[in-house]
Amino acid sequence: MATRRVLNVADCKPEWRWIEDRLAPLMQEYEWQHVYASPLNRLERSIKRLPIARLRGTLTAAFLSRKSDCLTISHGPSYTYACEFFRRLLRSQSKHLAFAFNFTRLPQGKRLQKARSAFKRVDKLVVFSNYERRLYAEHFQLDPAQLEFVHWGVGAPRLTGSPPSYLPSGPYICAVGSQGRDYSVLCEAAKLNPELKMVIVAHSENVSGLEFPENVILRTHIPLAEVMHIVAQSTIMAIPLLSEQTCCGHVTAVTGMYFGKPILATSSVGIVDYVHDGTTGKLVSSNDPELWAHELQCYLNDPELCATQGQAAKEFAYQNCTEEALARRIADIVTRLDSPGEKHAPHFSLQQSKRTVAKSAS
Repeated sequence: MATRRVLNVADCKPEWRWIEDRLAPLMQEYEWQHVYASPLNRLERSIKRLPIARLRGTLTAAFLSRKSDCLTISHGPSYTYACEFFRRLLRSQSKHLAFAFNFTRLPQGKRLQKARSAFKRVDKLVVFSNYERRLYAEHFQLDPAQLEFVHWGVGAPRLTGSPPSYLPSGPYICAVGSQGRDYSVLCEAAKLNPELKMVIVAHSENVSGLEFPENVILRTHIPLAEVMHIVAQSTIMAIPLLSEQTCCGHVTAVTGMYFGKPILATSSVGIVDYVHDGTTGKLVSSNDPELWAHELQCYLNDPELCATQGQAAKEFAYQNCTEEALARRIADIVTRLDSPGEKHAPHFSLQQSKRTVAKSAS
């Protein structure tokens, strides 16, 4: 029988339940309550300058979290910050777990000072790479024990409908994604070797100013079902990132791995936890079209290598990146948070809360 409550706070539609069905059997003492911080009415949708939905959702969660038997799970750093701001005002002492603690741009100046103050009070912050764990601990002056690395977890992709008719005949390379991508290196690699057939799926801003040769098929803003067929029919997936310090690409890599594709990717700090050089793919330098052209051709010339690394990539995804694997990691974190010997983030005292309320009212 459930005696405690999870407050799941996210910017999602009301029908979204995260992985509650996976976590419920592992956290039987908890019942789930989803607090949606996405616009739910015309007023919240019409006012653009003020994030009314986020404020409404996180304030609601903070109000409910005043009971000590609650566990707040916030998704994304902006919602983690807002939750902690209101939790501090309302003197909430219950546990707070921040999921998907990921930044595309780190806050600086006054915003950084406020973020440091808020994030220090969060009990656990879940990141998707070991590099982010080290980076955020240093940038936000956090105890490294507050940050927990887990592999990105998602359900295995499913194919619906038929493959698009424009796909190349024979082996081809797929490149999918928008965040932190450098498609100029693939553009130049394709020009250097016209035998390389590629299908690239990106946002229009990712390929602005690039003139792709005839051996490259470029698609922008297409349905997800179409993207899945492009990946499934390909021979290898390429993930060219802007630099070795670009911390993204793992979401796309996991999708390719599920389909049994070897991954040729930039040797970036964020992707090394997913693409293991020589086992599930190959990691290469950024901004080197000749190297990319050579490595891609090597894969296309070696079906046995593609099959071996593709199978290893698929096994990695099914062992580490499923919703079930993610649920086990989250349940383990919650169990440790409930442990009397576990070190938790400091919460504000009553006097500190009173000073905060007085300052906010002035």
